[in-house]
Amino acid sequence: ASELIPYVQEERITVTTEPQAFELFVHRLLQHLKTKEHLRLERTCCEVSFTIPEDQKDALFGFLEREHLRGTVKHFTKEG
Repeated sequence: ASELIPYVQEERITVTTEPQAFELFVHRLLQHLKTKEHLRLERTCCEVSFTIPEDQKDALFGFLEREHLRGTVKHFTKEG
């Protein structure tokens, strides 16, 4: 039986990626968020901070929408 943690600090990860590594980045991001699924059940928040090229922004957010993870990503930093 797993115990409920009374207080879970928000986790922040920072990922920097380049255009040719974008698909790998997205895959890792998805895996990371899915491993944090139990945090959602405890009403905590997993914050992800990332920097990607401007031309990849729409692709990333489209992906997050499809995976129902849009609300999980709190920080978005554009390159430049």
